[in-house]
Amino acid sequence: MQRSGRDGVEKLGPGAYNSLPQGFKTEGDMERLGFCIIGCGGIAHLHAEGASSCEGVDLYGCDIDIKRAEELMGEFGGKGVFRDYEEVLRREEIRIVDICLPHHLHREVAVAALEAGKHVLLEKPIASTLKEADDIIEAARRAKERFGTKFMVAECWRFYPPAVKAAQLIEEGVLGEPFLVQANTFAYYVPSGWRRKLDEMGGGAFLDRGIHFVHMTIWLGGGDVEAVFARTTHRTVREMEGEDSGFAMIDFKSGVVGQVNVSWGTISPPRLPNIAVYGSEGTVYDLDGLYLAVKGREPVKVEESRLEPWMIPEEVRHFIGCVRTGAEPAVTGEMARLDLEVVLAAYESARTGERVTLPL
Repeated sequence: MQRSGRDGVEKLGPGAYNSLPQGFKTEGDMERLGFCIIGCGGIAHLHAEGASSCEGVDLYGCDIDIKRAEELMGEFGGKGVFRDYEEVLRREEIRIVDICLPHHLHREVAVAALEAGKHVLLEKPIASTLKEADDIIEAARRAKERFGTKFMVAECWRFYPPAVKAAQLIEEGVLGEPFLVQANTFAYYVPSGWRRKLDEMGGGAFLDRGIHFVHMTIWLGGGDVEAVFARTTHRTVREMEGEDSGFAMIDFKSGVVGQVNVSWGTISPPRLPNIAVYGSEGTVYDLDGLYLAVKGREPVKVEESRLEPWMIPEEVRHFIGCVRTGAEPAVTGEMARLDLEVVLAAYESARTGERVTLPL
């Protein structure tokens, strides 16, 4: 892989990205893997779908609401449930933990799991602060050296087929020199539970939803972020403490400009592309599939769109494949840290009204 220039942040080269690593063992010689989802609400359903679709995986669930764990495991044929994650970490048969908890709990549970020698799949964002992110990354480094464990942040939009195809086209030079990357996500959405609380979320819509689109913008923009200028608003979804909308301009050292527009407070918004990349020789944009337009030709669809119900199980299958084959996971802790750093820079810019340079 080619390096972007920032420590530990990788830019994918041609052929470097595969959603499923090659070289799975055959069913006959496959070692069984205990896989425990810690936090069985909401998104855990799609994580369970991914894990249960893999051969040789024994699925477990852990939640302080034991009935919720029992219901999830009942649906997917799980082998057992736990109320206490510390008990999960003591169980030798459980090799992989999949952490689907509120953001403020990520550091505590991820570090403990890594220190216990477990392979860890951690839902995005990696953490709520850079200090917490650094603690997790360091714990993952030590665990890899001591136990050979794998760590990945579950950034499902890394598996979004139009984004993967767009990255390939950029790398192949089809678009010429990119100069603008846009990512948009608009909806009217009122979160419930912990997502309404600033101290548990660590932010609002720009952190929880927007970090996906920040990730794609950094990826397609080349990785070398110089500065961020942003605004946030909170005028529609009063039920939550954090912002319901955020808009950021990301300056890359290459001269590429990124625009990320995020809102949970837009009522009946018009359709906009999830991603668009504009270059000197052509454009790609995603509207129910990725379209490529080059000079002198009509746009043509070059990739189909598959969203979270496909992407999330796929990222789980990818991680299990990495554990089995030794392949490196698609989303490193360092990549997820940069995503978080850009979001936090956006918050600082919105607070001060100033352009914020990286590193923070």
